Amino acid sequence: MRDRGSITVEAAICLPFFIIAVISFVFLIKVYFAHEIIHNAITGACDEMSVYSIIYYSTNAEELVGGLEKFCNSEKVSNALENTGLLQYIREFGKDATDYVRAQAVLVPITKILVREHLGNSSDKADLRLKNLNIPDGLEGIDFTHSRMLADGRSIDVVAEYKLELPFLSQVLPDIKITQTASACIWAGEDGVNSLKGDSEDNEQCVWNLENIKRGREIRRLQGANLPFNFPVVSKYENGTAASIKSLNLDEIYYHNTINLQNKLKGYITKLQEFNGGKSGSVTIDGSQIYRKELILVVPETDITSAQLQTLNKCIDIAREKGISLKIVKAYGKQNNTKNGVDNGKDN
Repeated sequence: MRDRGSITVEAAICLPFFIIAVISFVFLIKVYFAHEIIHNAITGACDEMSVYSIIYYSTNAEELVGGLEKFCNSEKVSNALENTGLLQYIREFGKDATDYVRAQAVLVPITKILVREHLGNSSDKADLRLKNLNIPDGLEGIDFTHSRMLADGRSIDVVAEYKLELPFLSQVLPDIKITQTASACIWAGEDGVNSLKGDSEDNEQCVWNLENIKRGREIRRLQGANLPFNFPVVSKYENGTAASIKSLNLDEIYYHNTINLQNKLKGYITKLQEFNGGKSGSVTIDGSQIYRKELILVVPETDITSAQLQTLNKCIDIAREKGISLKIVKAYGKQNNTKNGVDNGKDN
């Protein structure tokens, strides 16, 4: 009987330690699973963002809005961009290589969106999966605020910090804090983002040497456009005046033909006349807010032929009849090597 009692006492003493050992082993497995699952999620998000981040640095601020909207209109992040207020951040901050705040404003919310999708396609599924791994607050329990964009001029670094609860011992022992990092290089040439900066600075000095679309964006910026690039028809709205900013290189052979020139300008005038408000993201202009319409046509500082001048004056009169003020602005030098003979009648 004494032996049996001794065995019972020993079992009673050893059993709690055995249970603790089993629980600890299970918890270590969960730690490993949590680490791998989150690592795969942040790595996938990081890789995906690195592909699109070149849009940020190779384009103007207005193009960034359009680029991010296209990216975020996918099923993954269709409504999340508006919900996180990213568009407001993007419009408020200027585009510059030192613009760390804007990078953070974009990086952290999109990181959350993409990590969530890699975890479970929806917030509820992602939260449930993370809570099953003993992360108390689910997705909200992961902190991405220490993530970095271009800290070295080349990379996106997604930093995820979270805590794991110890099962049955959360009231006694503190949570385990874990930090994981995933990095991916942005494709931006051999010199990184700085090389793109240099190109932008050079292009500013010879705006008429740029291709039509890039030239149009740059001239919009130089003329003070304050609306997103993809806002319909108008580029600037101020004190009740809706202004459309356009540029034409009158040195192009295509515009030596006054019929082509007149048709192009009449098209601009008609679009502006028919404009009665529009919306892009969170920016809305209602027709009742428009008291005056203005068409700003920027042309190079070069000689205008008499035929072109007559056509421009005729279009000024046509615009006036439609309640539009057409202003011709000669600015920003002229093209070094005119592409003679090229039909260049595309919008810009």
